[in-house]
Amino acid sequence: MEVPPGETALWGFDVILREGGRHFVAAGEDCGLIVQRPDESDVVVAAVHAASPRRGKLIVHLLDHEGRLHQSIAKEGEIEPGEPLQEILNVPPTGDFATVEVSYLEKDRTVLQSVERVPLADYSPSSTLPFTGKGHQVFIGVDPDLEHGEHDGTYLQCHALDAGFSVAWNGPGDDPPSILADYSVVAVVGNAWPAARIDELVNWVKSGGGLLVCAPSYLANEVLQQVLPLIPMRAGSYLDEEPLGLKRLHPISRQTA
Repeated sequence: MEVPPGETALWGFDVILREGGRHFVAAGEDCGLIVQRPDESDVVVAAVHAASPRRGKLIVHLLDHEGRLHQSIAKEGEIEPGEPLQEILNVPPTGDFATVEVSYLEKDRTVLQSVERVPLADYSPSSTLPFTGKGHQVFIGVDPDLEHGEHDGTYLQCHALDAGFSVAWNGPGDDPPSILADYSVVAVVGNAWPAARIDELVNWVKSGGGLLVCAPSYLANEVLQQVLPLIPMRAGSYLDEEPLGLKRLHPISRQTA
């Protein structure tokens, strides 16, 4: 690329993983960091790609869904264009997601750093995101009083990121975005939407917004229940799932006209 004298240009490079995957999770100084789980395999790959030869150290910590350290690896070596410095870690045998903490250092200076969520379990029936995100924003709200609220939000977050969405998720709470028009999807787990803004949410859905409601209907805001086209089929009718995060028991519902 040639830049005329007196002018400037911004440039970079990118690597596409796969449909529904992500590009670099961190980039800078002619290098980029990728974290991926290839082809739904039982490993996680963390790799640093560079546009020019360099030498550094890659440090990766893999934690299970409870935050316990599952595996830790460090590797030092040379990087060439097309020859990344990478580590391969085995995913935890159980759980809905894993957390990858990865750093790339050169001469004891941190050049790249990121914390990524990697989904391990299949989508729960009530949390399937129906289309590839392609950059659309999704807001996740989780009832702070739920037993596994943090797991619920993280489970949705990692699957939404894997589907290509941009995600707003800062932990359990009922503080939705001030401007709903900025979002394509709102995911609500339990009683995580203030009753005073129900009409705003309903109008947003009528104008084309996508609403995903998770957790048993009796945990949702009572006003929200009245606007949803779902009712329990019968008392005691549940999906048989493990009681963790969004995989806890759900009433089976049917859609009404």
